[in-house]
Amino acid sequence: FMEAVDRADQAGNRREAESKGIEVEWTQQLTRALEVIANASWARTEDTRGPTTAPHDSWATPDWMGNLALLWQPATHAILGLNWQHVAERDSSPRAERYEMLDLTVTGRDLVWHGIEVRAGVKNVLDEDATYILTLPGAPNVSRYSGRTLFARIAFTR
Repeated sequence: FMEAVDRADQAGNRREAESKGIEVEWTQQLTRALEVIANASWARTEDTRGPTTAPHDSWATPDWMGNLALLWQPATHAILGLNWQHVAERDSSPRAERYEMLDLTVTGRDLVWHGIEVRAGVKNVLDEDATYILTLPGAPNVSRYSGRTLFARIAFTR
């Protein structure tokens, strides 16, 4: 339910956001066993969501973002994945500093039985203080990404 406001231009459904930018992507199979996937983006934003309708840089969107992934397949049934993510500081939010996220994953397929996949890894290897921001009509919702996290998964496919 929306709280009643005195001015019609402050209603939550009257806010606007605009983003203009560029993104480049590159995928390259360097060798039979090694693949590189990369992207970088730059954006300039204007947003009226906030305590007032005055235009400002988006709280949630950094000017620069990028990813670099390396996939190494040393054997038919094994893949090692390394993913680096860069997120620049968000100009309008002092609570959203830049961060570098590094994830590492090891996957084994058909190692014991056909159709069984085993995957394990570490998310946020560097234990960075990463911030996610959801822009709401009145104020941003700031969430912290959990620190270093270990995971494992076993899956079966036919």
